[in-house]
Parts: sequence; C-alpha cells; structure tokens
Amino acid sequence: MDAETRHRLKQNELAEALSRLSKLNDKRIGYAIVALVVVAVVYVGFRVQRNRHQSTLAAGWEALTSISVAGGDASIQQLRTLIDGAGDKGLIDAAKLKLGIALKQRAVGGDEASGREAIEVLRSVVDDAGAPASLRAAALYNIGFLQENVRDFDAARATYEKIIGAAEFAGLP
Repeated sequence: MDAETRHRLKQNELAEALSRLSKLNDKRIGYAIVALVVVAVVYVGFRVQRNRHQSTLAAGWEALTSISVAGGDASIQQLRTLIDGAGDKGLIDAAKLKLGIALKQRAVGGDEASGREAIEVLRSVVDDAGAPASLRAAALYNIGFLQENVRDFDAARATYEKIIGAAEFAGLP
C-alpha cells in the first residue's frame, strides 16, 4: 500500500470519527451528561459533608471523655466551651450532665451558687424530651442529691419518686 492510499484511508477514518462526534453533539445527550455530572458532584459533596460531620462528632465525644469532672474550674470551662460549640444534641446533653456533676462536686464543697447552677443545668437535660432516658434519669438523681445537700428532703424525695415511678426509667440500672 502506497502512501497516498494510506493517507486517504486515514482521512476516511477521521471523517467517520468526526461524523460520530457530531451525533454526540445532540442536546439530549448534552443534558444527560450535565445531569450525570451534577449527580456526581452532589454525591461527592454529600459524602464529604457526612465524613466531616462524623469526624467532628467523634472529636467532640473524645473531648468529652477526656475532661475530668474533678478538674475544677478548667474542666468546667472546657465543658461550657464544648456545649457551646457542639452541633449534636446527644453530645450537648451528655456534656450538660457532666457539667452538672462537676458543679455538684463544687456545691458539695460548700459553693451554693454552683449548686443552684448545677440544678439549672441538670433541669435543662431533664426537660429535653429528646434526651435519652438514661441521661434524664442520671440528671434527676443528681438533682435529688443536690436537694439533699441543701437539706430540702421533701423535694429530694419527690425527685427520687419521679425516677422510681416513671415508666421510661423502668429498665435502667
């Protein structure tokens, strides 16, 4: 095969390829390609957002478990910062419970203002209908303890009876 014949065959192949490309230039195919690209971008964006949320949530729980309630003012401040910055309701409720317990320890040491603040924080956990029953029961127990600490035995008894009498706390230890 000489060079000229080979050149003509290549030109024919090129012409066929260009004619196939013009068929792909149809608007319907273009819309389908755009739709596929949009779906792919949305899917990737969703996955990135979900992974970011999960890593933030894991970091929040890790921070919560690393804070000691016996750490004094520093741990109380860390818990308040965690509550303000957390985006997950479960993490916020658990941090509030831990903050209430830390404030309760200060109240047992004689700080009445911490006792009042602890009751307020713990009541916010109890009043949250979305909080797990175990957190709400623990908050009620700590409220009862604080009421005993200030010698309000009738209120403490009523608080403990709420725990005993509520069906939602029936299976909890």
